[in-house]
Amino acid sequence: VDVAQFHEELTLIQRDRNAAFFAEENGAQLLVCSEIGSEGRNFQFAHHLILFDLPSDPELLEQRIGRLDRIGQTSTINIHVPYLTGTENEVLARWFHEGLEAFEHNLHGATEIADKLAKDLAKASKAPSEKAIVSLVKKSQKLKSEIGERLAKGHDRLLELNSAKPGKSAELIEAIQAWDDHPRFEDYFLKLLDFYNLNVEDLDERSYLITGNEQLTHKLPALPDEGMAITFDRTQALSREDFHFASIDHPMLQGGLDTLLGSDTGNAAFGVWETPGEKTIFIEAHFVIECVAPPALHLDRFLPPTPVRLVLDHQGKNRSQDEDLRKAELYNGSIHKLLKNEALKQQVLPKLIKALDPMAKKVATKLAQKAHLEASQSLGDELTRLKSLASNNPRITQGEIDAMESYHQAILDGLKQARPRLDAMRMIFKRPKSASR
Repeated sequence: VDVAQFHEELTLIQRDRNAAFFAEENGAQLLVCSEIGSEGRNFQFAHHLILFDLPSDPELLEQRIGRLDRIGQTSTINIHVPYLTGTENEVLARWFHEGLEAFEHNLHGATEIADKLAKDLAKASKAPSEKAIVSLVKKSQKLKSEIGERLAKGHDRLLELNSAKPGKSAELIEAIQAWDDHPRFEDYFLKLLDFYNLNVEDLDERSYLITGNEQLTHKLPALPDEGMAITFDRTQALSREDFHFASIDHPMLQGGLDTLLGSDTGNAAFGVWETPGEKTIFIEAHFVIECVAPPALHLDRFLPPTPVRLVLDHQGKNRSQDEDLRKAELYNGSIHKLLKNEALKQQVLPKLIKALDPMAKKVATKLAQKAHLEASQSLGDELTRLKSLASNNPRITQGEIDAMESYHQAILDGLKQARPRLDAMRMIFKRPKSASR
């Protein structure tokens, strides 16, 4: 069979490659490890653990088993412990198995048990005999039971009763699974990588190797120089240490989106909507309502940057609430033929674009008024509490009250400055499906 190694004499890269080779379905069937295999790396896809030697520390044994006994493990773990009778390894094997049940269950109070039995274990290991092993096992069973009972009494029962909420957990799991299996997410993520000219190589179903290039890698700090293996399959990510799970929260996606949204790329677009009805041209504009003020005021408490979508058709009618248009599936088309129409280019489009600005300002005014009212009430309550405290606490000075009043007034003045910023615009050409593309 194919065998991989994992030990101190290998470089970090060699260890990573060998661990990945072992994780592959058609890769190595056996991984031979030194003690460093008991830390860091996870092998929950493996179902057999062979312990050719045993540590005297129960916690170290638990670490070894823990490499396999992790989230993502789908089978019973079979632990194999070969030993020679009359040796130290027999003492350790029977101590762990018969005295502590450490192979079958997590051992609570392992450090305390090991400390109290250190002398007995050393004595039995030095001169292995059936009598010494039986005595060690019995003493271990009794001590394990005593310590286990004491630790159990220390549990916070009220906390445990309120920890598990199956109904709420089920809803959360269902929502996460829906995101994992969203049909468009994987396509969008890969398109974003393509936009940055990153190299995407298929590794397996829903799994890819991403490598960068000299021009654009610096824009995605989460992508290492040697590249990154990603998968959109959560089960695959849990079982493969070398795979990153490509979720909506992945730093590479977040970094890519931040870079994209901070650039001019994609701010102007054109799409074709094929649906029954008359030919129509829409101008869709996305504004961001924001306040330009010193960061110390924290105006986003009351009015965070708010996106606003506005749509006008070529007759100037507001179609922002048209649900069919909002859900329309668009495809790429050529805008050049439309722009040959001079009346459209010189008159209709400029007029529509000009009409969008006052509409956005009207929305900004409404949002600012609402935020101003909320801020006035909230800040007024804060000021009232401070004045009430001042009447009973001489340490609160008039200067503090004046400073708070000035701070509050600055916030209210800042909210009045809310304004729309045009962030993106799209022209949509609606036409019947029978029309030629």
